[in-house]
Amino acid sequence: MKYIIKSKIINILMAIMFSVSFGSLVAQEEGQSMEGAVENEQPAEAEEQLIEAEEQLIEEAPAEENAATEGEQPIEEAPAEESATVETQSTEETTQASGDVYSDGKRTYATSATKFSLDSQDQLSALKRVEFKVDEGAFQRYEEPISIEKEGVHRILFRGIDNVENIEAESIYVVVIDNTAPEVSVITEPVIVLEKSRRAFGPANLAVELRSVDNYSGIKKVEYSLDSGAYQDYTGPITLTEAGYHQIKYKAIDNLGNETTERSVNLEIDNTAPKVMIIPEKKVVKSGEQNFTARDNSFEIDVIDEDSGVERIMVKVDGDADFRPYTNPIRFSVEGNHTIEAKAVDKVGNQSEIQRLEIIVDDNPPKTTITPVSK
Repeated sequence: MKYIIKSKIINILMAIMFSVSFGSLVAQEEGQSMEGAVENEQPAEAEEQLIEAEEQLIEEAPAEENAATEGEQPIEEAPAEESATVETQSTEETTQASGDVYSDGKRTYATSATKFSLDSQDQLSALKRVEFKVDEGAFQRYEEPISIEKEGVHRILFRGIDNVENIEAESIYVVVIDNTAPEVSVITEPVIVLEKSRRAFGPANLAVELRSVDNYSGIKKVEYSLDSGAYQDYTGPITLTEAGYHQIKYKAIDNLGNETTERSVNLEIDNTAPKVMIIPEKKVVKSGEQNFTARDNSFEIDVIDEDSGVERIMVKVDGDADFRPYTNPIRFSVEGNHTIEAKAVDKVGNQSEIQRLEIIVDDNPPKTTITPVSK
């Protein structure tokens, strides 16, 4: 349109110049008396026409330019496409998540309850649509926040497209979906569980360790309650010192808030040693400070433990160098002095005191003589 306006102005100016030249020629033909009049009149008319042309240019040119700007210029002219390309490079798109999200500095974690929203801006031809796909799926139009149900690592690819079909370079958002609560195990050393009653026993000062594992976002904290007390943070092994029954409740929470169901372990502290007794099959006779028995007598070792139970019984006979396992009643085949030492250990390691029996085996019958007695 600017070229058309300029052509009109040039035509007007050429017409004015032609008119001035023609007037001059006429004046020369008519004589010198008319020359001054023509020279005075034609410039005035030319000046008026020039002023009118300038006013027309001032009035019409902006109107033509505005019309072009408001009309088809952005589609037709190259600068509009260049501007659109530059604008596409500066478009800002962000991925926002609603729900629990955790980052360890390397990866981002979320639960399936978390939704991911896309925000796209275009400041020239305006945004036409936003597209996305999850993992190897096909691109689809974004209409509502994105949900991911399956646990594990996922990639969300997304892009914006404006009204002149400028396509943004794909962006990638990597997220690990974690819906599973941690696992907690109880480690104690030693603990004995009785097969029949299922009662669990441990020694005094038993250390109870809570070990937790989480496959994805990691452990945030482990909590426990001892003997119906308030929950507290687990920072290290729990030491049980008091004899008797104890209950430990525990749970773990990961960095996304996934929490284990409350669990408990019941333990009994056994700090009582077994009671050992040496029991003869036949009567032992005590004479003064000595014990006597016949050769055919036998001695059993009996042990009582009311808590964790007896683990083993050990004996030492007649000064043996070491204790040996007790298996059968003890018998003596040789007359004379003998000793029996016995001890027992329960299932949690409590050891009894050593019981000792000193005995003399007597297998010789009395020798009787007769002596006459006179009055």
